[in-house]
Amino acid sequence: TPASYSNEGKTRPAPSIIPNIPGSSKETSKTPTIEKFDYMKYKELVGIREGGGKYDADNKVGFIGKYQFGAQALETFGYLKAGTSTDRNAVYNPSNWTGKNGINSADDFKKATDVQENLMNAYTDMNLKGLQKSGVLTGEDSGSAVAAKLYAAHHGGVGGASKFFKENKDTADFAFSGASVGKSAALMATAYETGQIGGAEYSGLGGSSGVVVASKSAPYQAPGTQSASSPNFKMPTLG
Repeated sequence: TPASYSNEGKTRPAPSIIPNIPGSSKETSKTPTIEKFDYMKYKELVGIREGGGKYDADNKVGFIGKYQFGAQALETFGYLKAGTSTDRNAVYNPSNWTGKNGINSADDFKKATDVQENLMNAYTDMNLKGLQKSGVLTGEDSGSAVAAKLYAAHHGGVGGASKFFKENKDTADFAFSGASVGKSAALMATAYETGQIGGAEYSGLGGSSGVVVASKSAPYQAPGTQSASSPNFKMPTLG
């Protein structure tokens, strides 16, 4: 693992797991050539939007931590026991936790800053690869488009992001009225371009004072597509 990596002229300490994102030091000749993408900038914006930058954030409907991981993601990465994520509130029952990395409860997870950061990196890397495989993420995407598509997957999984960007079908958020995969994509596209994010309309967690609220952005629209519809199907992954 490199000690640091450089994006857009800025060198920052490298996380212990670095997603294979164009522009990072992990980039290889096989990585699609797209506009350099500042992963640390994106990650910081997600952390502010999801948990207000606080590792002990809890939206009280099953999503915890700075990046608001829910039962499905935590089970996928081995923190919750197999099958427990069918209960959206599984994170609140200590008997559902596996003890991986010493995490035996939601409270343990909220205190484990390194675990949260590494899980965010691993989850983003998984989504990146899935979006590339599905054809949603291409070598022609700008940095803000990469951010929008990754954030869509952060909320709706690769499946939800693919439905939106390839089929023009949006996915509603089961926990927050008016929120959706498409709106998340629009929010992050604007945030990545401006470097500012905040508000509570979608995450329900509130924002920091002085930041720009981009929640009224129109749904993100990929080049050559029509606006997505909003059917009543739901596919939650992360809060």
